[in-house]
Amino acid sequence: GGTNATLVLPEAEGSRQMLESNGDVLRLRLSPGGGVLVADVADGSSQVWSSRSGRPVGVRTCPGVRNLQILPGGDRLVGEGAGGDVVVCRVGFDEELLRLRAPQELGRQQVVKVFPAGDMLATTGGDDHEQTSTVILWDVASGRVRHLLRSPHGPVRLLEVSPCGTLLAIANVDRVYLWHAASGRFRMQLFPVSSALMEVKISSHGARIVGGASGSLFAWSGFTGRVELQVQFTAGLPRFALLPDDKLALFAPRGAGEIWDLRTGERVHRLPAGGQGTRGAARVAASPDGRLFAACGTGRPRGQRRESAAWAMVWESATGRLLHAMEERQPLPSLAEALGRQHCSIAVAQMASMADELGRRREELRQRRRRVR
Repeated sequence: GGTNATLVLPEAEGSRQMLESNGDVLRLRLSPGGGVLVADVADGSSQVWSSRSGRPVGVRTCPGVRNLQILPGGDRLVGEGAGGDVVVCRVGFDEELLRLRAPQELGRQQVVKVFPAGDMLATTGGDDHEQTSTVILWDVASGRVRHLLRSPHGPVRLLEVSPCGTLLAIANVDRVYLWHAASGRFRMQLFPVSSALMEVKISSHGARIVGGASGSLFAWSGFTGRVELQVQFTAGLPRFALLPDDKLALFAPRGAGEIWDLRTGERVHRLPAGGQGTRGAARVAASPDGRLFAACGTGRPRGQRRESAAWAMVWESATGRLLHAMEERQPLPSLAEALGRQHCSIAVAQMASMADELGRRREELRQRRRRVR
């Protein structure tokens, strides 16, 4: 949030690094191994850093390309070019590797999802005022269109790819449609919901699809399309992340964080929090391997009525154990204000990929403490 991005290694006590941005950071993305960090900035530009050194990776990385996303491997980026095409470029260089051009009638293309294997992209057309009802699946290697998928009932509102890359969920206001990504074949329609969907996610093997709407959370069976779990709230949008073993990290609009078992429909953990608590979560994200998840937001510190604080926390998925908690209070009004507008963002790398880095940071901390003594 604000004009800074913060890198944290949860298991390395005190290991925190602040990265300066050219403007308010709206969204963060980490490569699966955590080596590259990309931020969307409020002025429409993107910034790229090495998370190992904290330094920018080439000031000319993908100039003029917006909403950059990281392709698996961390050495290539994809985003929206100035002319409405989709552009693939290399990290640290201004060379264009590939330009994907959609039929003119489909409008400007927005990169919505990168498939986990990095072999396909899903884009949708339109502008800020009108979205199309067509999704394009692209072959990244050749730049050719693999499939054109059309939403039967109105413009595409949400798009989600399963972690294994086999299923694609396309949602409009109150319906979700499942497609087989490789064949482009329609699979099923999920039963409609009573209010507009704001978020949709698919479990690792497509067994369950979870959607969040104002005042409600729905979990459908990926086999029958029927609702298996529905959680109601008095008001507000729930925030959630899917975890391994059919678990769900759920943050109610005005409540504390919890872990639910989607198979039984029961709560299995209440999440421990720092002094701030987890009320008012604006974003929730899990690492690609599902071993960690994190949330960020704003709220009043306990025992105080007026002062608000921005917070971010990281938990272990298997146990719900709190690994790291961070708070920022006044005098950082820009950070608190940005988070209050729900412009905070959380990105989590795979825990296993960070083992060497964690060891190196721990050794640095030990040596630093020896020198102080």
